[in-house]
Amino acid sequence: LAFENSVITQYPELLDGLIAAGLRQERKAIILRPQNFSYELAEDSLTVSFYLPSGCFATSIVRELIEEKVLIRHFDQELKSVTV
Repeated sequence: LAFENSVITQYPELLDGLIAAGLRQERKAIILRPQNFSYELAEDSLTVSFYLPSGCFATSIVRELIEEKVLIRHFDQELKSVTV
């Protein structure tokens, strides 16, 4: 909120334009836990299912799942390349 206020004070005409265009200043939760999460792992596929409230983006959840998998794979490769 402090960042937003600093921008508003620097560019009041921007705020006026956004309000005139119908801006609704709404905030969303930073942390969101999907409900009813389940998954099914097959030989060559993964199916996930979950519930999100209206206005939330499932693509954000899927992105986090994919990034986690990529990070784990990268970390596993790093460990394999380390010799003790």
